[in-house]
Amino acid sequence: MVVSCAAAPETKTSDPASEPDGTGDNETQRSYGRVMPSLDDDDGALPVLVYSSHAGHRAEIMRALGTRPAPDVTVHADEAATADTVVERLAGPDGRGGRYALAILDGEAAPSGGMGLARRLRDEIPGCPPLLVVTARAADAWLARWSRADASLARPLDPFELAATVTGLLKRRIAR
Repeated sequence: MVVSCAAAPETKTSDPASEPDGTGDNETQRSYGRVMPSLDDDDGALPVLVYSSHAGHRAEIMRALGTRPAPDVTVHADEAATADTVVERLAGPDGRGGRYALAILDGEAAPSGGMGLARRLRDEIPGCPPLLVVTARAADAWLARWSRADASLARPLDPFELAATVTGLLKRRIAR
C-alpha cells in the first residue's frame, strides 16, 4: 500500500543544497506543509509493506485497508511472505531504509512472527518506518508494545479502525 496526500501539490527537488536535511535525497512537498521522502512512486502515493507468511492474511489486510483510507491519503500495498524479504525491502539497497512509509506486520506469522520482526527492524534499520502489528487478540497489545511497534490492532480487522490507524501513522510520519 502506498499513502500520499492526493490533493497535495508536488514539487520534486534534486539539488542537495535545497534539501531540508542536506542529504541530497529527492523530497516531495506535500499539502501539509511538510516534506516527505520521495518513495519513487510516480502517482504520489506512499508505499506500505504488508507482511504475513499466510497469503490469506495479507489479502485480508490489504482488502480492509483499500487504496484510500482517508480523503487525502492514497495507499498502495506491496506484499512480503518472509521476514528476510521484509528486512531486505525495508533496509533498501544502501541499508539505510527509506523506501516504505509504513509496514504492517502479522503478529501470528510463522516461522518469524511480526512482533519479533518489529523489534528486529527497530534494532537493525536506521530510519525504520512506522510499524503496525496485527495480533490475534486484543490482549496481545502489550506484546506489540514490547516489540516497539507504533500501533497494534487485533483480528478481526475493522476496516474503519485500520484506516484511521494507518492514516494517523502516515500523517505523523509526514509531519516529521
